Amino acid sequence: MSIARGWCGYSREAADETIRALSEVCSFVGRNFFTSHMSNDRDRLFLHHELRESPEEAQRDRYWKVLVPELNRLIDVAWEAYKTYRATVKRRLMV
Repeated sequence: MSIARGWCGYSREAADETIRALSEVCSFVGRNFFTSHMSNDRDRLFLHHELRESPEEAQRDRYWKVLVPELNRLIDVAWEAYKTYRATVKRRLMV
């Protein structure tokens, strides 16, 4: 296998991993973000605002202890995948 072919395969893997990670973020947002019921915020999306502001502790806990950490984890994974992809492309351009 040539060096160029090896780099292409690695770049493709890094790109695929970035796309997969971003797709997971997109899926999470699609399942868990909703428009506001406030007329001045109709163009913004919110992460289960009814849970965050719920009088029930169990619902607030689901927001702060389940949903927020999961979103942060997905974003961290996507960010790391993107950085790996960018570094791969940079190395490829230097060859």
